[in-house]
Amino acid sequence: MLVIVSDLHLTDGTTARTLDADAFRMFVERMQDMAVRASWRSDDRYRPLDGIDIVLLGDVLDLVNSAAWLSGLVRPWSGESATAAQTSSIVADILDHNQDSIALLESLANRGAIRIPMATNDGKPAFDVPLQPVPVRLYYMIGDADWLLYRDGDAMNAVRRKICQAMGLANVPDAPFPHDPSESPQLARTLAKHRVYARHGDIFDPLSFRGRRDESSLADALVIEGAMRFVQSAAEKFGGDLPLDLILALEELTDVRPLEIMPTMLVNAIQRSCGAKRSLQYELRTLWDQQIEEILDASWFRSQRWSDSIDVDQLAGRFLLHRKDDAPHADSLLANALTESEFRNRRAKYVVYGHTHRAMATPLEASYADGFVLNQIYFNSGSWRRTYDATTLAQPGGQLVASDSINLLAFYQGDERHGRPYETWSSMLGSASSTIRQIRVDGAETASPVGMIASSKSGKIDRPHFFQSGSPASRFAH
Repeated sequence: MLVIVSDLHLTDGTTARTLDADAFRMFVERMQDMAVRASWRSDDRYRPLDGIDIVLLGDVLDLVNSAAWLSGLVRPWSGESATAAQTSSIVADILDHNQDSIALLESLANRGAIRIPMATNDGKPAFDVPLQPVPVRLYYMIGDADWLLYRDGDAMNAVRRKICQAMGLANVPDAPFPHDPSESPQLARTLAKHRVYARHGDIFDPLSFRGRRDESSLADALVIEGAMRFVQSAAEKFGGDLPLDLILALEELTDVRPLEIMPTMLVNAIQRSCGAKRSLQYELRTLWDQQIEEILDASWFRSQRWSDSIDVDQLAGRFLLHRKDDAPHADSLLANALTESEFRNRRAKYVVYGHTHRAMATPLEASYADGFVLNQIYFNSGSWRRTYDATTLAQPGGQLVASDSINLLAFYQGDERHGRPYETWSSMLGSASSTIRQIRVDGAETASPVGMIASSKSGKIDRPHFFQSGSPASRFAH
């Protein structure tokens, strides 16, 4: 049994919210149930699984989305020795900030967290004897948010050793974590055994990949010097004048995918939260454009060869509010799956990407020969993050609706799971209503919707990190 998950984006807590450990408890419970079901074979006899392989398909530790990059002069695109020290510090903070979640992952590989019944002589589960642990091998592949783990050198080897130990990984720590399955023979054999070809998918996104995975990308610059710097500047400039609804929305700004919807999300949040405060709306929009223009005009930015397919004018059209191109942005990598050699030569029945945060399962081709059928399918492993989807009814500036999700893919071998070849599992929670209630105190026909903001709950409401906030409520609380 092979399980693939991606885009967990565990952070150090300084910017976007990180996942609550409840999500990982749900994952362990789901894995337990799937392991028992996979032990039932095509002949209706129960034979326990001999092992489970789990592939973390990139963007598991989010090393880019950290305010630590704004605390000094070092950036992901700085020299390797400088970034290695900063990366080590950020990794330590992420592991510390997500101790319970990381411990649950590690328990799968090292502490027998998945336990299933043994089999009786007549092929039934033996419930009268202790459960037996199922060996689990955990592999880490990288994407665009954790690409720094692809850099070589002694300093990065030490970082990888720390991660392997904390998470119980089967990766070789003294080598870059693989970006392509061919870079890890053990991983490649595991995927081939299940006729799966998997990669994160960032190589197909010119914002997130510039030709080499050991180099920074446009996305890094836009997140750090654009969105994160904007949130910092807004907090410093406007402080307590910012509505709490807007503060909470800004906390999510660096978490959206694709990145091109950041301006839309920002406009939505400003319009909903600022209401009648037209001057504040104008100043926030202007501050965003100033921040983006500052990046695009900077000599350090123009000296980098970020992309062959995107120029400065195109970036301005996508991210400047006064020049925003409202054309829809494709966030599917489906077409790229058709170009994979493993698909074309039919060695892979399943092509799996992550990156887009949009779970998907789409048939690619059905081949018939000598009475046999080969169904080839594209999957996207989705994410464990909040996603933002555009409303069907088009409105000026675009409108987005948020939801929280957990997605996983499972691929079975031979007669596992009664001979079923694959299984997908998704859980979606609608985003919780804000604790801030908007109350109208003006004339409904002549004024904007917000006249006064009051809490619908008594007591203090925690603000995000830049206002010395406490921990947010779990998105996946039972």
